[in-house]
Amino acid sequence: MNQDTVYAVIDLETTGPDLKNGGRIIQFGCALVRRGHIIQTVSQLINPDTEVPQAIQDLTGITPDMLVSAPYFDEVAGALAGLIGDSVIVAHNVNFDYPFLSAELQRVGQPPLTNEAIDTVQLAQILLPNEASYRLSDLTKVLEIKHDNPHQADSDAISTATMLTKLTRKFTKLPGPTQRLIAERSDFLVRETGAYIKFLARNAPAVSKRYTQVQGLTVVNPTAPVTTTIQPDYPATDKAKRHAMKSAKLRFRFGQAKMMDMIYANAKGQQLPLLIEAGTGLGKSLGYLTPLAAIATPEHKVVVATSTTVLQEQLATTTFRELGLLYGAKFDAVVLKSARHFIDLNKFATTLQTTDDFNRADQLLQLRLIVWLTQTQTGDLDNLHLTGDQSLLMRRIRHTGDFGSSHSNPFYQLDFYRRLLERADNATFVITNHAFLARHYEDSPFAHKPYLVVDEAHRFADNVAPGLGVHFNLTQLRRLLSSLNSIVNYPEHTSLSTIYADNEMVTYQISQMQQNEAAALKTVATIQTQLFHHYFSHRERPHTVD
Repeated sequence: MNQDTVYAVIDLETTGPDLKNGGRIIQFGCALVRRGHIIQTVSQLINPDTEVPQAIQDLTGITPDMLVSAPYFDEVAGALAGLIGDSVIVAHNVNFDYPFLSAELQRVGQPPLTNEAIDTVQLAQILLPNEASYRLSDLTKVLEIKHDNPHQADSDAISTATMLTKLTRKFTKLPGPTQRLIAERSDFLVRETGAYIKFLARNAPAVSKRYTQVQGLTVVNPTAPVTTTIQPDYPATDKAKRHAMKSAKLRFRFGQAKMMDMIYANAKGQQLPLLIEAGTGLGKSLGYLTPLAAIATPEHKVVVATSTTVLQEQLATTTFRELGLLYGAKFDAVVLKSARHFIDLNKFATTLQTTDDFNRADQLLQLRLIVWLTQTQTGDLDNLHLTGDQSLLMRRIRHTGDFGSSHSNPFYQLDFYRRLLERADNATFVITNHAFLARHYEDSPFAHKPYLVVDEAHRFADNVAPGLGVHFNLTQLRRLLSSLNSIVNYPEHTSLSTIYADNEMVTYQISQMQQNEAAALKTVATIQTQLFHHYFSHRERPHTVD
């Protein structure tokens, strides 16, 4: 690859995903790109000489009537192969389009494709780490690319070509050390996607003052938190509330206004526990934040505990935006949740230095995180929209709440969770969840008797109980202990006892382990028996009357 390389960005619409099961191309789209500009586009309908499933017609908008007069693939195969030539092939999910087109060319007597190829799905996953979806139609919206006819090959190819150019620019704007680190770790990527990244990183710039570099990781510098510069005046009358609501383009509600006045009077007065049942549509979040915003200070802050972490984010964005419009001020709300939601920079840096054999999904996630750290101010892993928690990498890098000291942790000053707790200490508003509040109510963010709002209080007990309880599966423990016994003693010729029969030290250790395993099994059986008798055998039998 060089500056004058031509990239053939292709897209295929087919009758099905599997060529061996009769799948055929019904449309070929291609956009040739050189030096970041589209220099030629080609769109060709192709008669598949087979039925087009209704689902494909619905998806692509291509009907059998449109294909009747179209050429068969063998009639255009030579021209399409000539168009691509020795270009680098690019596609969104290239491991579908590339082998499908290559097999079709072979089917009609053309040579198979041997071109280098790049996958824009993986490029997007690395360079747009915060996205929830990497479908082409979703990415074109994010990148503001005009995409008139999704799932039609010509439109998809042109959109993918434009996306390739935009993603390339995003990569070249990354800090130089980040570019080089990604390039060094990109060999596992699909086909020549890693080679393309290496080509782009050849002139990587030096790191700018916007970033801090520690142990090979480049992290964006923290921004100063937004602070409220005024103490707003509470709109005490209905007229004042109407005016404030109108200015914020919000609807005035009598029930909400009554709720505001009750909370304001209580907060300014005796500050007694106050229980309010707010009906659906009342606007309860704004109902309790509006009066408290006129009273609270960092020394006597407002702590809101809601039901879930998802509701925390909604409250911090939507409701606080409305609150800011209502008062004409900017309010900083710190979202405080468990440490496990955040990345531990020290642990992540360690994963880049070890020889652990992460699978390809985890290796790709490492590259996403490397880019993400040049963007994120929070280090909140929830922003990556990851599903499940089976990733070995994720288990390794989740924060535990222990950030050590500046002597033991090279990332101490940058540590996201430490900075979050510091912000919470100095904030006027802290938004947490029921479970976190129950476990950490004695910690500094909740000290000095804040104004506490327990939102959705009817769910508090259910949300708190699982975190305070201990679950113990006796049946599973008994099964594991039995398995351990089998490993030590069976089968006869390959058991640990047989293998280490000549080693006195190991034989002694195995013997001790067997005794401990037998004692543990006996204890488990005793507990199970006692629980059975307690809950079943000793129940009072009902009396019968003759």
